[in-house]
Order: sequence, then structure tokens, then C-alpha cells
Amino acid sequence: MTSSHKENLSSDATVDARSGSRGSSGGSPNGMEDAGSSVRPVLDDELIGTTVGEKYRVERVIGTGGVGVVYQAAHVELGHTVALKVLRSDFENSLGRRFGREAKVLSQLAHPNIVGLTDFGFHEEAPYLVMELLEGRTLRNLLTVQPPSIDAAKSIFRGILRALAFAHAQGVMHRDLKPDNVYLQSLPDDPFHPKLLDFGLAKILSTPDGPDGEPTLTRQGAIIGTPAYMAPEQASGGVVDGTADQYAAGILLFELLTGRVPFDQIRRTELLRAHMVAPVPDPSSIRTGLSMSVPARDILLRLLAKEPEDRFESVEKALEAWDALEEDDISFIEPDDSDATRPQNIPSLEEVREEMDSLAPPATASTKRGNPLLLLAVLGALAFGAAFFFRSQQTPPSQPSSESSELPPELLAIEERMASATEVDREAHREARTYQRQHPEDHRPSLMIAHDLARFGSWPQAVERYRIALAKSSAALDDERMLENLVTCSGGRRNQNLCGDFLLEAYAERARPALEGALNETEQRAVRQRIEALLERMNTPE
Repeated sequence: MTSSHKENLSSDATVDARSGSRGSSGGSPNGMEDAGSSVRPVLDDELIGTTVGEKYRVERVIGTGGVGVVYQAAHVELGHTVALKVLRSDFENSLGRRFGREAKVLSQLAHPNIVGLTDFGFHEEAPYLVMELLEGRTLRNLLTVQPPSIDAAKSIFRGILRALAFAHAQGVMHRDLKPDNVYLQSLPDDPFHPKLLDFGLAKILSTPDGPDGEPTLTRQGAIIGTPAYMAPEQASGGVVDGTADQYAAGILLFELLTGRVPFDQIRRTELLRAHMVAPVPDPSSIRTGLSMSVPARDILLRLLAKEPEDRFESVEKALEAWDALEEDDISFIEPDDSDATRPQNIPSLEEVREEMDSLAPPATASTKRGNPLLLLAVLGALAFGAAFFFRSQQTPPSQPSSESSELPPELLAIEERMASATEVDREAHREARTYQRQHPEDHRPSLMIAHDLARFGSWPQAVERYRIALAKSSAALDDERMLENLVTCSGGRRNQNLCGDFLLEAYAERARPALEGALNETEQRAVRQRIEALLERMNTPE
């Protein structure tokens, strides 16, 4: 048995929105809290050597969590070892009810992918839980070394979805899903069998006040969960339902595939804000060699949607979509040492400006109104004498597309709002997504969102939306602005691999005239080299 077994059988991480204090967020692999945590480590082992509940002989401390201490214990009569969790005595008495609620919650969750609760009781007025003792390690321990193989990642994620789907069917959500709360049990035929731990923060979905009308124990103004895995509505202290678990699962999937979370800001306030407003980076741009198909990307995008209503109808639906993937929808090829390092972070506004400087987009309606970001971009481009766009065919990025005359009034109004905005209008994007859900076969809302994201330099998210539009209809290929934007991005310093790969994948030989036209329109050496490399790839069979 590893010494790291379930240091977080309940870490009940809490971030107080008023004080900023932070409970356990996963901590160190040895089961003790991080030095900066507000939770103190156990200072004595007074229970070791004693018998709890007249049945469990306490042997040693396994680890500590936010409200409890976890011990390894042996059943006095049967002799088998168990994990024994006892509520810490230095916490206020009201938390005893939370601890008892955890026992009630876990007792409902008999599932192969959820840790089993075998007993519950009180020792000298302190409640305790008895759970199965597992062989293996946490997902956090695994990720600390390296991302698992793609096959292992797929299997682990499927187990996580199965556990969540079952728990939600019982009216229970987790609310603190993270690698520390996923235990990888080592079985003879499955070395990474996932089991979800720590339903200490679980919320009974069937009643707002908890079971039997008992008031909930969460204080108003407190944010429950671990910041790196919080859904936007959870980070803002809003109403949280089962879709928040989907978002956390999406973060886990991203981490399983890339080895890092999509948002890793150090300051807590910046991290929470990133969940609420920052676009999700493309996993393939972070881990060189990773390849994801359109359906696989769509699953990740839906799980990590900013708006709860944009996620899956249920975890069961997410599981169905996951099971429908083909074997090669997610793959990984070990890159050569010569492969270029791909960007590791979401492009900042400064990086977007630098990108626009090098690509020299035309003056838009936004720059004419004095948008400093775009104005500096255009001035910088003019200084280098670059004019990287199609003068004869281009629709200015801030103007309605060529299909506008055919758009229904709802979409036309949304597009006009996007075109007149000096920054991304997320409300307009939300309305476009709402229209998309109502008209799932119409690819134009996705194109509109993609064009707008491209206008502000959010290329990874723009490409994702272009993929979605193309998956809905091949008519997306007839949109001149999509082709133009992809060529522009492919010639840039950042995201050229992402855009170039998709450009060749989607258009193949049809992209040649646009690439050659762009090559003739710029004299910048770096841009020309990137475009020439794409043309060479078109000339060289894979």
C-alpha cells in the first residue's frame, strides 16, 4: 500500500469570498496540508493504538483533510484494514452535521468508480467514517510525474464520467472534483481504475435546504470548491448545479491530455476571473503531438462552456458522447526533438497586439473609432510596409459577412452588434449560441462567433468554432472570410501550427490560391517563410 492513500478522503476545500482564506486544494502527496493552507496539520496522534467504535484499532495517520484526519485501522475481529476518517476536534460543532451528511451521501453511492463507505459512528462524540482502503495512488500523484498514455487517459476519464452520472442520478453532486479526489486503484487487470473520493462537499440536488429540510451549512458569500477546477458560476458565488461537475470534469480531461490545467494564474482572484472570461486554449497547442478530432474537441468545449446551459444536458449525455468517439479521435505521436515548442499560455492582449502588428490587418470600423489596441496594430504594420490581406476580395473583419443578406433578422442583429463592438461582446456570443441550440443544423452562428474571435486575436477559440461550423455543414468552406482568417493566422508568429494544420485539413488544395495570394501581398520574411512552408506541405504527400 502506498503512503499516499487518500490523504483527501475529505479535504472539504473552501475559499471564502470575503476573507480570501483557503482550505485544502489538494496539498502535497504525503497527505499533509500545504504550508500556506489555513488548515493546520495534526499535532498529535492520540488515537493511534486506541480502538474506535469498539471495532477499529487505529494504526497510523494516512493524512489530513479540511475537516478530518484519516487513519489506517484494522477491524478487531475480522483483521482487514480500512481507512478511518475522524472529524477534527478543533472545528466547531456545526461541522459535525456536515460530516454526518457525508456519511448519508456516501451510503447512497455504491458504484465501482466511487469509494465505498462501510461504516459510520461516533467516538467520544466525534463522528467517524469507515471506508475501503485502496491500493494505488491519486491522479494528482500520477500527473505530477507526467500525463498518462492516451488510452489510460480515456479510460480514467470514462470512469470519472460514470461515477458522476451515477451520483447525479442519486441526486448528489460532488462540487470539489480535482485530481486529489480521483484515486487510481491498482487492480490486476486495470492499474488505473478510477474511484471518486471526497463527497464531503456534495450537495443534495433534490431540495434546496438539504435532506429532511435541514439547512445547508454553506455560508452565504462563501465559494465552495478548489479554484483551479471551479465552474464560472461557482467561482462567482452563483447558483451551482450538476453542470458545475461537468466543468470540473472538463478541466480534468484537459489536464489528463496535456499535463496542465487550462488556467493556472497564481493569484486567486485572477484565476477565478479566468474561469469566468478567459477563452480555453487548444490542448494541441500545448502538448506537441496531441491530436483531437472535431467530435473530441466538441466534447471538451461543451464541458468547459462558460454558460451552464451550453454544457451537456446531463453527465449521462456527456458519457454517451464520450463512448461514441472512435479510437483515433484522440491520439498522440511522440514528437521529434526538432519539433518547435508550441505556445504554453493563452495569448494575452499584448500578444494579440503583437500578432496584429506582424499580420497588418486593414483598418476596421473599430480602429476608426479609436480602439487603441487595433490602432497600434495598424500603425505598427504600416511602419513595416505590410499589407497582409486580400484587397480585391476581403470583407473587412468588422463588417457583416457576405451572407448577411440571407441571415434571419435575429442573426443579422447579433452580427451587427458584434461588428460594432470594440471588444468581444460575450452577450452577443451567448445569444448566437442560444440560436445555435435552437437551430443545430445551421452553421452560421458558429461562423459568426469564430469571425468575431479571430478579429480580436483569439485564434485557438476561433479555430474551434470554425471546426464546429464545418462539422455542421461543408457549406462553411464557401465562407471567404473563414479562409482569409485562417490564411492570416497561418502566416502569424503565434498559432501558425494550429491554423495551418486546420487550413490544410479543411481546404487541402483549395487553399493554394489564397496562400499564393497572401505570399504575393507581403514582403515580411518571417511571414513568407511560414506561408511557403504550408505550400511545401501541400506539395509533399504525407
